[in-house]
Amino acid sequence: MPEIGTITTQSGNFKETIPNIPTDESIGGILFDISGFSNPFDNFPYIFESFGNQQVNLVNNMSEVEALGIKDEGQKGFLNGLAYYHLSMFYDYIGGDKPLYIAFADCSKDWDFIITMQRAAGGRMFQLGIWTHQNLWDSNSITNSIGISKMAIEIENAVEEISGKPGQPIASAIPLSVILSANTKVNVGNFTLRKLPDATIYNLPKVSVLLCQDGNDFVHTIQSFMPDKAPVGTLGFAMAILSLAGVEENIGAVKDYNLNKNENFQSPEIAIGNTYFSLDEISLILRNQLTQYGYIVPTSYPSREGECFFGGDPTLSHGDYGIISNNRIVHKCRRVVSSVLLPYLHSDQMYDTANKRLSSITLRMFEEAISSALSGKLINKNGQYQIDGYQINEFDTENNLNDDIVGIKYTISPVNYNGALSETVYVQ
Repeated sequence: MPEIGTITTQSGNFKETIPNIPTDESIGGILFDISGFSNPFDNFPYIFESFGNQQVNLVNNMSEVEALGIKDEGQKGFLNGLAYYHLSMFYDYIGGDKPLYIAFADCSKDWDFIITMQRAAGGRMFQLGIWTHQNLWDSNSITNSIGISKMAIEIENAVEEISGKPGQPIASAIPLSVILSANTKVNVGNFTLRKLPDATIYNLPKVSVLLCQDGNDFVHTIQSFMPDKAPVGTLGFAMAILSLAGVEENIGAVKDYNLNKNENFQSPEIAIGNTYFSLDEISLILRNQLTQYGYIVPTSYPSREGECFFGGDPTLSHGDYGIISNNRIVHKCRRVVSSVLLPYLHSDQMYDTANKRLSSITLRMFEEAISSALSGKLINKNGQYQIDGYQINEFDTENNLNDDIVGIKYTISPVNYNGALSETVYVQ
């Protein structure tokens, strides 16, 4: 019979771990990259006081947005009306109060502010919308070719630093997904939408790209003032839908997420720089192809006159993590599992000295606690389960004495998905 002893873990890494790991998937943020604007805070001293030193602010409604100085002043407003437009569209679609983190930062050198913003939010953000004038694509007029720019890769790397890669072991428990609205201009001859590259080959599962905006005169006027005439996009709408949607839901769900539900999204288009392709001139086959290539595009259906939807929830990846919903559900599971494991750090545990592992009694206690948490937390706002099932495969305790690592390997089966996702989560 194995000899059972008692151990006390003594890692010094606990200070770097967020002790209360948030699991509310409705919380997000919007980051405006202001690197292309010349002295954006000039004439806006109150906004400078609130945001000028790269502060992150939490708002709950448009009254709080306006209290920070971001007001409806048209093209004379802050960032020529860009910020107010997206924030007002967010709250108009939400139809009530909702926490939202907002920030304005110069991201011309790197995207480390993503990490700063998530930490400032206490890890609460499940999704982050980014608007930037920086180029989404590298295009070459000589070879007439288009490819994803290093910007998207740098954003993925920054998010992975605090999230880990899907399907791979991580020590962090504050993952998030990024919805990117970037400058889509290209420099190739005889451009058509069919020339856009398949972006899923870059395997950037944390990043999704919006190729969609409401092509009315007001939006086009704002765009004319943007650095390099970058598209305005639909970031406010997308972040609102993600806030309303459970982690298992597709943001293109027809029954729930009509972009034009408030009759303020009536001219859907894809903006490639300042060249516009209205939805009516984009065939359904091409829309589906662009979705398969990893882009979030607008779409409509013959039986739903006057309505508009996102064509799907793709990421710049493929396979299991090629859709936002799978990433979000994995992120929620990671947070839940990490929340269960975290209290066991720096505490006495029964140890099997013969097999040099935590005792079977301790492991069974872990398993029961995790099973209870997954069953209790993976439920949407309607009281429906977000996963069809799960299996706890193995605990990694071999390095517990040396590294104070508590780890678990498990498999989940999301609803609305014909497959299973295997994960390994470490806390230390």
